[in-house]
Order: sequence, then structure tokens, then C-alpha cells
Amino acid sequence: MFTIKRTEEFNTWLLGLKDGVTRRRLLVRLRKASLGNLGDVKPVGGGAKRTQQADIAAAKARAANIDD
Repeated sequence: MFTIKRTEEFNTWLLGLKDGVTRRRLLVRLRKASLGNLGDVKPVGGGAKRTQQADIAAAKARAANIDD
């Protein structure tokens, strides 16, 4: 099993999704991941190519700030 830690930023984004079906699918996916079913995963490279390095740095900074 895995522990899924959600930040306030993520929760705000998730609750702001207008498409309820997408929101529910994401929540189901997170539940499956917490139970150990990670599915077909690959390392993430970030958004657009021109902002990729900044996106990766921001993701790493967020991850470092999550409490254990």
C-alpha cells in the first residue's frame, strides 16, 4: 500500500474542476494507487517543452515540502 498525500494546492485544483466525471475518475485512480495498483506508469517530464525544466523544478520543490 502507498500513502497518497494531497496538498492544498492539489485539493483546490481538484475541487475547481468543472467536469465532475473527470474529478471522480481522478479520485478513483488515486484510491487504486493508494492500494498499490499504480497501473502503467512512466516518469513525468512536465508540461510544454519550453517550460519543462521549470515545471520539473516546481514539482520537486512541492514534493520536498510535503510532510512525512
